[in-house]
Formats: sequence, C-alpha cells, structure tokens
Amino acid sequence: LGVGACRHDPAADARRFEARADGYAANRQWKEAVVEYGNAIKAQPRADLYDKRARAYAEIGDARGAFTAYVRATELAPRNVHAHLGAGRLLLAAGDFEAAESHATSALEADPQSADAYILRAQARAARGELPAALDAIGRAIALAPQSSVARIAFAAIQFRAGARDKARSALDEAIALDPDSVDARLARAVYRRAVDDLAGAEHDLRDGLARHP
Repeated sequence: LGVGACRHDPAADARRFEARADGYAANRQWKEAVVEYGNAIKAQPRADLYDKRARAYAEIGDARGAFTAYVRATELAPRNVHAHLGAGRLLLAAGDFEAAESHATSALEADPQSADAYILRAQARAARGELPAALDAIGRAIALAPQSSVARIAFAAIQFRAGARDKARSALDEAIALDPDSVDARLARAVYRRAVDDLAGAEHDLRDGLARHP
C-alpha cells in the first residue's frame, strides 16, 4: 500500500496541468499558460502539448520559444501539420525561406490537401523570387480552399511582386468579399493602396478595420 501511494501517474498529471493551462489560454493568460504547459510536458512530453505551448509563446511575443516548441512537436509527431506550419511561418518571418518551404513540404506529405501548407510554400518561393513556382503553389491553395481570404491575400502579394497590380487589387477585393470582417484583408489592401499612392483609400480601409475591431 505504501509503495502504491508513492506512485504517480504521469499521464494523469499531464492532463491535470494541461487542463489548467487550457483554462489560462481561454482567458488569454498566456504567461501562466506557458508555465502550466511546461509542467504538463515535464510529466508527459507529448507533441500536442508542445504545439499548445508554442501558441502560448507566440501570444506573448516569444518567437524563439514558440519555434523551439513547434520543432519539438514535429520531432515527436512528424505528421503534425499544425506544428510544421507554425515552425515554417516563423522561419519565413525570420528570412530562412528554404527551411520554411521544407516545413511546408513536410506538412504536405502529412496532408496533401492542406491549403495552408501550399500557401506557406508559395510565400517561401515568392520570397526567393521564384514567382512562377509561387503562383503554381498559391493556385493549388485556392483550388483546395476557394473561400479562403488568406489564400487570396497571399495571391495578391505574389502578383504585386510580379508587377501585376490590377490582379493584386482584384485579389484583395475578393479577400474582403469572402471575409468582410477580416482585419488582415483590410490591412493588406491598405498596404497595397499606400504602395500605389492611394492614401485616402488606405486610410478608409484602416478606419473600417478599426471600426470593426477597435
């Protein structure tokens, strides 16, 4: 009985810490969530726990912590699409376009129907100046997710790089039509309008976005 009382159930401990962390995350108490997900990982290092901790790190602006957690999640679960995308997006932002596309490829190997993985691949290729290959990838993303405003925003960015401003503008208009409440779509069109010296139009988009999401 004494020996039994001293035993711990790591899985149960992990679930308890995870539940506490999930509660913090639901209340947007991200620093506390980072700590409790860390406790859960100590009890039972699972890929999904690293994935959740990565998001909490990202919410507090700790890109290094988020990246480390995402990579650990992919090591434990190589077919974890969400973790590959998280790591890839951080690498894209850091300018490591080859590594970003590598994670996009891993995500597609796990899920060939992932529009988000094609978007990441397109963004990485565009950043390297491989515009035809980028357009091919973003075309696949749009075919898989025709209602995705995110895909339209990425398509617009690639077309703008290619000098096709009219196509870029049309894609941004489509993004807003698909998701009128999207802050990202309005911000992207504002950036586009500023780039083409339509400052009044840019301000209109920014004011509209702020009115919807103060």
